[in-house]
Amino acid sequence: MNGVAGVGVYCEHLSHYLSLETAKYAFDGEVEAIKVDLTHLNARPLLSDQAFQADFSDSQAPILTINNCSQTLTSMSVMECRSLMGKMLEKYK
Repeated sequence: MNGVAGVGVYCEHLSHYLSLETAKYAFDGEVEAIKVDLTHLNARPLLSDQAFQADFSDSQAPILTINNCSQTLTSMSVMECRSLMGKMLEKYK
């Protein structure tokens, strides 16, 4: 893919693929995939908790980074994911 990362988001409720021109590492692509997923899930009506958990089952490193980030050392994408995850938590309360 010409030295850039690609992202695929697949679950029961959506399927999306995009090329990330600025992401050179798999980790960056995984963070972007999570951001795409959370953006779409936040825009939809409530889904089952199982669908939400299944999307993240194989992306442990980005999830841990998003969950444990500090604002001074974190990319904008990670901060956006953190905000979207907070919205999802509020949505599923």
